[in-house]
Amino acid sequence: FGRGRVIKLSSAALVFRSCQHIALKAQLVQTKARVGGFGGALRCVAWRRCGSPSLPMMEAGGREVAPVEGTGYHSASQVQTCSEQVVAPSHRNSEVTMTSTHQKIFWHRGGSSKHGKIIPAPVGKLHDGGVALLQSYGWREIAPPIGTADRVDTPVFTMTTRQTDFPCWGDESSTPLVRQLPQSFTRHLDDKWLLEECLAAAGQSAKVAPRTWHGSTVLALSCSESTSEHGYFLKHRCGVKGQSVYFFSNLADVQERVSTMNADTRDLFILQEAVPPMLVSGRKFVLRAHALLVKPAAGLLMSGFVHKNVIVLEHAATYSIASTQKAVHVSSACKLSKAPKPYLLRDMQQVSDMVERLEAEIRGVLHLTLKAAVARALPEQATRVQGKSVLYSLLGCDLMISHDGHIVLLEVNTYPALSNGTMGNVDQFVYDELVNDLITMLVLPVTDGKKPDIGGFVALDDLG
Repeated sequence: FGRGRVIKLSSAALVFRSCQHIALKAQLVQTKARVGGFGGALRCVAWRRCGSPSLPMMEAGGREVAPVEGTGYHSASQVQTCSEQVVAPSHRNSEVTMTSTHQKIFWHRGGSSKHGKIIPAPVGKLHDGGVALLQSYGWREIAPPIGTADRVDTPVFTMTTRQTDFPCWGDESSTPLVRQLPQSFTRHLDDKWLLEECLAAAGQSAKVAPRTWHGSTVLALSCSESTSEHGYFLKHRCGVKGQSVYFFSNLADVQERVSTMNADTRDLFILQEAVPPMLVSGRKFVLRAHALLVKPAAGLLMSGFVHKNVIVLEHAATYSIASTQKAVHVSSACKLSKAPKPYLLRDMQQVSDMVERLEAEIRGVLHLTLKAAVARALPEQATRVQGKSVLYSLLGCDLMISHDGHIVLLEVNTYPALSNGTMGNVDQFVYDELVNDLITMLVLPVTDGKKPDIGGFVALDDLG
């Protein structure tokens, strides 16, 4: 292909929504003040806690084993295979119980609190099937609270959209007992450059992800430092749903485009080397795996899980590195009506002889990813995640299978679409199972005193 093969971009297209731009700039200032790049004690903590473990493998044979001491969950080397997993973790969340003000309630639109702030929809992120599951377990819908006169009992469980960052209602007596981790913690996964820093500090970047550069360093790259036969992706650090993702076939074209940005805009982007792809029917495809990061009611010892249902999302157009059609290179770039029907990895005929290995490798890659992020985020955010509530983050992890059959992490979404948006074509049972397993593992032990049942989730090894 000749030079000059580049998707034309408007200046407006490269600048993400202004509110996210401002928010990220504020985060960058805070990060520089608190973290200072790779320096200081935080780097030492990341190296000490992460080390360089080998990829964890799943043990077959269906043995039922005791939980790992101090965690209450089963390690990845001890549990059954994904298809046979039925062992429940021990009753870790029994130390947190509902108070008289915590109720199995939800509403669909936010009202105003007594302080004048909008009260968000407690389960605004859930799909319709997930809401129906809650109702089957005894949740009831109430009218959204409006104004200062409405007294609102506290929802015991929340799964909100990105626009909400709990805790927002004061002390734990008036805050959901099972809620998402604060965004100040999960941004170490959501922000593509912060994630790269976490992986690099843990010595795992080369094992997990493609080569990645900060936007401010792209112009200084030479062809000898980076020569990719498969092109490059210029990505917004906090872009979602395929927005602000641009493919370039060569480094010169990337640098030409980046040279038109000012310094502030460059700070908002990363450059990622394209992964040599495995193809199916001549098209690229991406894998969506769902991971769960959990801070239990007692202590700060976090646990990680990966759900057995891994989704395959084929691209809409035949692969060619020379193509400027975005749908060739980005899975979410076409209309859902024109996208191939998603299916599960275990049903993919092309890899039927290596599904178990690929599933184990997915768990290994995500274990290293979560461990690296926790090592960086926990020391910084410990005061924000203390307390007796169960905190969690349901993560949508995008991965690829390289041309030689290995798993590579592309990015992590901390508020993944559930049976809607870019995932609107996925069979609903996939998300029904995912949400039900989250409820039976984290929520019902708090609301109903039941023992946790991890269902289709598979526990990862210790996160440190």
